[in-house]
Amino acid sequence: MQEPGNEHRSLTQTVADQLRDQIRQGTYTSQKYLPPERSLQELFNVSRVTVRRALDDLEQSGWIERQPGRGSLVLKQQPQSSESPSDRKTILFVAWSMQYPDNVEYANAIMDICHQHGYACVIFDSQAGQVDMPQLLERVNRQWVEAVIWLGYPIASQQAGIEKLLSQRIPVVCLDRKPVKSGVDMVVPDHFSGAYAATTHLLEQWGGPVYYLGMHDKPTSARSRYMGYCNAMRSAGYASVDNYVIHAGVDEWEAARKFVDVPWEASLPISRELLASADRPLAVVCDGDYVAYALYIAACEAGLKIGEDLGLTGFSCRQLGALVKPQLTTVGPYVQRVAARATELAIHRAQGMDSAVSTELIPILLNVRGSSIKDTAQAMLPQMPAGANIQIQTSEV
Repeated sequence: MQEPGNEHRSLTQTVADQLRDQIRQGTYTSQKYLPPERSLQELFNVSRVTVRRALDDLEQSGWIERQPGRGSLVLKQQPQSSESPSDRKTILFVAWSMQYPDNVEYANAIMDICHQHGYACVIFDSQAGQVDMPQLLERVNRQWVEAVIWLGYPIASQQAGIEKLLSQRIPVVCLDRKPVKSGVDMVVPDHFSGAYAATTHLLEQWGGPVYYLGMHDKPTSARSRYMGYCNAMRSAGYASVDNYVIHAGVDEWEAARKFVDVPWEASLPISRELLASADRPLAVVCDGDYVAYALYIAACEAGLKIGEDLGLTGFSCRQLGALVKPQLTTVGPYVQRVAARATELAIHRAQGMDSAVSTELIPILLNVRGSSIKDTAQAMLPQMPAGANIQIQTSEV
């Protein structure tokens, strides 16, 4: 067992090594500043003390200059490396926006798995889906990238980027969302079965009908959740499912932009409207935890009690779900397992191991808590339909 001090030094060195790799590979270019300490703290999921010690290490070894009040400047003259291109092994992670919490979590998990296998990991932020292909290809060629993990949206510009990489024999693994066309490996959380399980659980606890609140046409992850909900409702005998589907009220890009500052803001107006209606729902499946949190706020304003007057489930298992009262029933977590499998598959392809293109569905937990259980004292685990790719987990309420 490591001494506490040694363990901390190991974590500090890991952060320093990853920053050094990213400087060397051009993620952070010379005469530019590194992200603020707070952003690095969130990116690597470490304390600010660890970030500062890692930056001290980089400064002492000649990679950066720390300027009080301004930040950490990447130096123009960097230490010489004895590595040759043949020594370098790099995986490139393309994310649609590194301001989005899920993408940061994916990046952390991918970097960890890469380093465990002796690979460097470079992050390319496509700035909310607008891929700069010349810049991306220059990065791939300059940094000896052996495989790409792609987390984006199924839009034409991104599909063109994937096809360009494949034409250069760079393996691509798509993460979480399917591209416009097939032909690449995909690792996808089983959103469909997750939503099916959540809907079935609410139907058993609250009767029906169960409403659906969120985006339901795109991206593909939201579409899969919506289809899981629809199938569960139809299995329960509800033919006119559309009567109970409430769109979040904004398009996906507007929602993404608002998400950065106040994640639940985009869903709050429609949540208030829904609970103020004469035929308000008794139970709602939300396509995300932040959508569910908007309903918590709207319910409080309307004098309704979650778990007594209204049953709720979320999706993604964010930390806030365990902080609200009653705790939020949610589908997840899944990011760590999806990222780990995608990274292993990318490394498999980078090493030249040939096999048929595959799509892998990663099972997700339904984490049952107090927000969905109508009678906590007599709560029963939900009975899952045959063939559902879901596991059930209960938490204290």
